[in-house]
Amino acid sequence: MSLWYVIVPLCVWILGQWLKVIIDVSKGQKFSLSSIWTSGGFPSTHGILTSSVLTMLALYEGMDTSLFMVAAIFSLLIRYDAMNLRYESGKHAQYINSLRSEIWYILRADDEEIDRDIMQNDLRITRLSLKERIGHTPLEVFAWIVFGIGVTVLVDYCLRSLAPLFTL
Repeated sequence: MSLWYVIVPLCVWILGQWLKVIIDVSKGQKFSLSSIWTSGGFPSTHGILTSSVLTMLALYEGMDTSLFMVAAIFSLLIRYDAMNLRYESGKHAQYINSLRSEIWYILRADDEEIDRDIMQNDLRITRLSLKERIGHTPLEVFAWIVFGIGVTVLVDYCLRSLAPLFTL
């Protein structure tokens, strides 16, 4: 088995995770290395990984092989899941989080004597909020397909060019 089928997609995945950090910072969020390990948001690193694996199979095995076809089916399933189920779940999480906040603000307005308890509960609500960044729009899915293919070809070329330097 060639390690290129593992090494190149893992390199592409790592680049995608770092791109997520760069995008978050460019949107005004605080720099955080924990963004590297989060799921959801753009780019979709599991989507990039599937695109990278498919690209590697297409380049070196061909698109007419049964292995490529099986990988393509699983890749389509992941894309469908990202655009539909996970996207809708994220919208549900937004609604539930806003509903929870509204309920706490209503309770807070009704009884001003329990301010300290409410403030502690406000902190708990923030910590217990449902994750909203879990799905992707069709445009985001298209972007991570293009990114996965393009970066896979580039990383594969660069690593294969450097490979003779590291052989004994």
